[in-house]
Amino acid sequence: MQWVKESGGIRVQDYNTETEEYIELLLSKPENERKKKLGSKLFPLIKGMGYKESTKLTVWILDHMSHDVRTMAYTLNDTAKLRDIVNEAQQSLGVTK
Repeated sequence: MQWVKESGGIRVQDYNTETEEYIELLLSKPENERKKKLGSKLFPLIKGMGYKESTKLTVWILDHMSHDVRTMAYTLNDTAKLRDIVNEAQQSLGVTK
């Protein structure tokens, strides 16, 4: 599903108001709390995809991507993109599904 917000004639692809509010919440928190909040949403998604090393994969993703809050927040709602990121983490860590 594509989200588009029009504002002053500008179209922003993949815009989602709820996700943007979540991003603002995350940005208002210190980094360690931000990682905890992202991790609490990310871990069950990864586990639900059938990955056995869900904890390791979640930690790797948070360590390598939590600085990019916008990408992380939108990835939580995009299964295909999340799977790509988890596969990258798997390769980096040398773990199998």
